[in-house]
Amino acid sequence: MKKNKEKLSKKEKRKKSVIFLLKFFLIFSVLHYLIYLIDTDFLQQFIADFASNALNLPSQGLFIYINAQPFFISKSCTGLISSFILAAIIFSLKKPEIEKKIAMYLAGTIILLIGNVFRVIFVLWMGILFGIQAAELTHVISWFAMSALIIALWYYSSLKLLKIKNFSGFL
Repeated sequence: MKKNKEKLSKKEKRKKSVIFLLKFFLIFSVLHYLIYLIDTDFLQQFIADFASNALNLPSQGLFIYINAQPFFISKSCTGLISSFILAAIIFSLKKPEIEKKIAMYLAGTIILLIGNVFRVIFVLWMGILFGIQAAELTHVISWFAMSALIIALWYYSSLKLLKIKNFSGFL
């Protein structure tokens, strides 16, 4: 009898996990598609201007030049895709209530966007020190690292805030 309850519990957990993953990928896919439809030039330009001024690098439009090599501040450099990952996680889960989800998302996005500007500066700095290829590599690695950091911060702060023991408590 106990074994049947455990199996049912495992089966139910698996079903909830699959539903979470489906919701996550649906939300993320829609948001990721939107990045190609929305005008992000203002954010890209802000990042290009701020970063080039911070490092005293020449720039033109969305291009920053490192030793005469152009580094393009693309839509992917804005931090929006990372915020979409955060949105997909938060809004795919049943807990907490929608008001808390919105607050968590807004707070996380603000932190993410500010952190992202400094990430781009770090990427460019690596380009100054080691060349444009190092900047490109740092760009990719730092994006994954920042995304992982945001997910970890969200997870552990949510566990404490909501007094949940593990991830299945969110499902």
